[in-house]
Amino acid sequence: PEKWGSFSIGFVDSLSNLDPTLFGMNAKKDFVLSLLYRGLLQYNPETKTMEWDLATCDLWRNLKEIRCNLREGNIWSDGTKITIEDILATYSLLAETEKNRRLQNWLAKFAITREWTSLVFRNSTANTENIEFLTLPIIKKSVAEQMRVWEKTIEPIYSGEYIFDKKESNEAHENESFHLIKSPYTTRAIYDRLILRFY
Repeated sequence: PEKWGSFSIGFVDSLSNLDPTLFGMNAKKDFVLSLLYRGLLQYNPETKTMEWDLATCDLWRNLKEIRCNLREGNIWSDGTKITIEDILATYSLLAETEKNRRLQNWLAKFAITREWTSLVFRNSTANTENIEFLTLPIIKKSVAEQMRVWEKTIEPIYSGEYIFDKKESNEAHENESFHLIKSPYTTRAIYDRLILRFY
C-alpha cells in the first residue's frame, strides 16, 4: 500500500460496536479500539516493548505504586486538550461498568489518586499485569458521563490515530466494513483511510 493512501484489512469475526469499555474481551476488536483510542502507555510490536503514549510513568521504581504525568500536546478529535480529569473519569467508568467484569474486578484492586500534576496508581501487589492496566483506552470525561447514564445517542470523541467515518454492510458478500480516517491531530498515522472488513 502507498503511504497516505487507503489500506484494507479483513477479519473473520463480527464487530457490533466500538465501545471502549469492552476493551480486553476480544483481541481483534481491541486492535480496532487501539486505532481510535490511546492509553497512558502503548505496546510497540516492532521493538516488543512498552512505550509512553499519553503519559510518562515511572515503571522502573515500584510496580505497587506507579506515578504517571500527562504529556503535553495530547488532543481529542474535537480539538480539545486531553486532561487528567479525562483519565480519572475513564478509570472511574471502567470500575463501575458491569459490561466488562474482567476490567471491573481488576480495577477493584487499585487506588487511583491525583497528587498535584501526577496520577498515582496503587496496588497491594507488584505485578507486571499492572502495566497492561495502563494501556486501557482513555475516554473523554463528557463522553464517559454520557455512557455512565446509558444515553442512547452518544457522539464519540477519539484520541487515536484514526476517527470513525462510516459503516457499510454488504449482504452479497456477507461482510461489514468500518471506515476509519486519519485524525487531523495525529502525526503518527501512515494511511489516510483504513477499511476494516468483518466477515
